[in-house]
Amino acid sequence: MVKARLKAEEFFALPLKRGELVDGEVREEMPPKPEHGRIALRIGYHLMRWLEETGLGVAGVEGGFILRRDPDRVRSPDVWFLSHERLKEVAREGFYEGAPDLAVEVVSPGEEAEGVLAKVL
Repeated sequence: MVKARLKAEEFFALPLKRGELVDGEVREEMPPKPEHGRIALRIGYHLMRWLEETGLGVAGVEGGFILRRDPDRVRSPDVWFLSHERLKEVAREGFYEGAPDLAVEVVSPGEEAEGVLAKVL
């Protein structure tokens, strides 16, 4: 039996708390440990200070980005940046289409290099 692959829009409508869509399949994730969040916040803080000085775009945490279609892949970096120029290209509803200009992934102890690399491909 072939498992149905979800589109990004179907994934967006799911009542998930945390997860990503990889080649049409939902990958639910455990929430990160507190240290992970502290590191992401520190990076985000410095990014926001830079954006306040430069006004070059917007930043956020854990936003969904559609990296591929058919089969769909939606990833959620720990911290991200989009330039104002890129913001003109993306929809305001649902996930952003395409990769952010900058994506930061905080690597947890014990996380395999292959798993981290898979997130950028």
